[in-house]
Amino acid sequence: MNDTKLITVSKLDAAQRQLDCAIRLWFFDGDLVSIHTLVGAAYQIIHDIDKKAGGKDILFDANFIKDEHRAEVREFMRKDFMFFKHADRDATAVTEFVPLGSILFMLVGIEILRTLGHRPSDVQTAFIWYMSIYRPEYISADYINALAARVPAESLAAVRAM
Repeated sequence: MNDTKLITVSKLDAAQRQLDCAIRLWFFDGDLVSIHTLVGAAYQIIHDIDKKAGGKDILFDANFIKDEHRAEVREFMRKDFMFFKHADRDATAVTEFVPLGSILFMLVGIEILRTLGHRPSDVQTAFIWYMSIYRPEYISADYINALAARVPAESLAAVRAM
């Protein structure tokens, strides 16, 4: 590895790299804390860029979250991500981590990137397909149908058989 080579990286490129790395780790049963830390950092960048572009936060501002629970949902999603990044106020603290937040950050991060006009990477596409086939409870039927409509029937049968 050439660790002296200068690499130019935009914020969005960093977020996409972090998201892809988190997804790869997730597929290979990598460390859940590392996955959550990476995907949380990626999501924060993607969220900030989307907000600057006038976008509505798909996760925290989602219509399905009641206004009176919005702060609670935000706290739940950010709690572990912030815990894994900082120790300035609670150096001896312990958390009970729920990895589901990582999946939500991945799904929503990919969707926000799409709304920003970015084509999903192969890793992101594989994650969406995996979730659509094996964890469809997290994906809307409309999204799954739209995804399936883009694939020839014989290819879709092969994908489902995998």
